[in-house]
Amino acid sequence: MKCTLTVAVVLLLSGLQLGSADQPPAIVIDRQLGQIRLTATVARQGIYPELRGAIEYLACGPDGKTYEALFICPAKPAALYQSLIGSGWQTGTPAGTDQGMYRPPTGERLRISVTWREDEIAKRVPVESLILDRETDAPMPPVEWVFTGSRVTLDPATGREVLQASLTNNLIALHHRDPSVLIQNPLQQGGEPLRYKPDLARLPPAGTPVGLIIEAVIPPPAKRAVDESRLQAIITGRVQGVGFRAFTQRQARAAGLRGWVRNLTDGRVEVVAAGRDLALEQFRTTLRNGPRGAVVEDIREGKIPAGELPGPFEIRATATPD
Repeated sequence: MKCTLTVAVVLLLSGLQLGSADQPPAIVIDRQLGQIRLTATVARQGIYPELRGAIEYLACGPDGKTYEALFICPAKPAALYQSLIGSGWQTGTPAGTDQGMYRPPTGERLRISVTWREDEIAKRVPVESLILDRETDAPMPPVEWVFTGSRVTLDPATGREVLQASLTNNLIALHHRDPSVLIQNPLQQGGEPLRYKPDLARLPPAGTPVGLIIEAVIPPPAKRAVDESRLQAIITGRVQGVGFRAFTQRQARAAGLRGWVRNLTDGRVEVVAAGRDLALEQFRTTLRNGPRGAVVEDIREGKIPAGELPGPFEIRATATPD
């Protein structure tokens, strides 16, 4: 499903600031530094004893699961989503399982740091340094957070398509059980409930104003060196009636690719995909193997269709070969 989300933006100085005249902007987009900065406050910890001090979210909105979050951000999920997309960062898919195997989250790799003032001294640290692994009591290692992008769903109140994050108001997750968030922890430990807790010795007191700085691991100049490529392939063999399209969709989404797959009336399957070179090359290998029960006899690459490809990767209706 496609979702059109609009955000009002005002150009101020070096960045785009989303806020109002009587309060600091919730989101600041700094094009020159390649950063998105979020206004936030430190959430109160240890509200529910049954959580044993654990946290499951890095950041939530005021109406999200703030009782198990590190920070509370007033930024609207749709506004943050558009800010991330507007910065040229690509969405992927949330973590999950595929045929019983763990599938890590995919999408643009991001770094997140925290800033605040302590005794009039400005501090900035990687956000992981404020989080402890409850199994080892060691700090969470530095990671590259993943812009999974949430999902599009129907708002039960209005019947309109919205980001699922707009309904849950959860933004950045440490665990993998909430696919509605915009950004996920990349570590497989995120699949374990209650794995993380705040480092209360380092975390500023509850209510302290902080800033969350989000930056792409690949800065804009370097990203131009890994521009997206396209693939169009016609697959011949036993590729219909064996789950080939569903398999292709799962693998494409896991690789962060856009495009589509469809059956052809002559028994073949057509695939069109777009993404980064390495992801596409790995996807070619996936297509050659196919799902269990399929027999791929030949893959013929052809002319790439013009126009924008959809995202995320979709299954289309059967078509007659050209």
